[in-house]
Amino acid sequence: MISISRSLVVLTFVTWSMAWSAYGLDGTTISGTVKNSTGVPYRGAFVRVRNVKTTMTFNVLSDSEGRYRVQNVPPGDYEIRAAAIGSKDDVRSGVKLAANGSQSFDFTLQKGKVRWSDLNTYQGRQLLPKTKDHDLSYNDKFFTSCFQSCHSFQKTMTSTPWDENGWRSRVKYMRDVIMGGEGGGAMTDKDGEDFTSYLTFAFGPNSPKPQSPEDLPEYQRLIRSFSNDAMKIVYVEFDFAGSKGLGPWSAAEDKDGMIWSPYYGRGNEVTRLNPNTGELIRFPLSFKKTAGIHSAIPAPDGTIWFTEAALSKIGHLNPFTEEISEYENLYPDGKPAGTHTIRVDESGKIGLAAEQPFPALIRKRKSSRITA
Repeated sequence: MISISRSLVVLTFVTWSMAWSAYGLDGTTISGTVKNSTGVPYRGAFVRVRNVKTTMTFNVLSDSEGRYRVQNVPPGDYEIRAAAIGSKDDVRSGVKLAANGSQSFDFTLQKGKVRWSDLNTYQGRQLLPKTKDHDLSYNDKFFTSCFQSCHSFQKTMTSTPWDENGWRSRVKYMRDVIMGGEGGGAMTDKDGEDFTSYLTFAFGPNSPKPQSPEDLPEYQRLIRSFSNDAMKIVYVEFDFAGSKGLGPWSAAEDKDGMIWSPYYGRGNEVTRLNPNTGELIRFPLSFKKTAGIHSAIPAPDGTIWFTEAALSKIGHLNPFTEEISEYENLYPDGKPAGTHTIRVDESGKIGLAAEQPFPALIRKRKSSRITA
């Protein structure tokens, strides 16, 4: 997820569903209930148990009796929060968890307002104001690019009601710094002004939308309840920002259970996350030019292949020596053929999604050792 605001600190959340037992036998069990302001059990409230040091967060849902349970939470200092759309959060801060223990916390959720940032992308498409040029369908260029591709609207569009000049500066920043600059970009000045106009209309200070989406009669029909199976899942989240403000684009697990992520745009690094401890190790490129690392995948030999989409290159990282080798993907006439998504099969053979099938004139350019 990419921010179009210079002042906004970007945190990207990479989420996996994991078995509770993965965190060892010395953890603490946390349990309790969630109720509404009248004492009725609250079904489908999120209870988030966040380690304030590692930012590892366990998320579970309360069941039909309002009960929740999180097992094998590692020792440490935590914040525990109960939250639900349309309610005010109930928070417990400064919670210290010891090994092999158990603690109980009961929560009460008071009525609040549904925020536009609470909507999922489908709900937003249905409820946000539209124009004759922007109906938020799959034929709408704004929807298929800004609205759902690099980022959705919840964080970057609903957070501040910028005026026309404010939105214009953010669209230009997205085009010239995030999408464009040294990495190249396809947004014309006409497109930029068109996007600015719609953003000002839909999210500016004079937007026709009500303060809360629940004030619209269509909102109620778009509400979906959680299934019973969802109550059995533990979601584990890790928050971490990129060293250049951009976080991970995707995630792939290697044979040892480590999670590898490419930092897209000007992020220019590949990272390895230990999901058991929250430890993150960065493997940055040795240059500042925007690489657009779009895809990273572990190979059977423990090395990592990745694409530099902005430069029409693929990269090969040896995490043991910290050496990175780069290869250009070119047409026969020497023009860039593109690199998008890379995959490696069990035998180590590489497949590449690009304009020119791999390996069309793949040319090794250089190798470098990570110094930062």
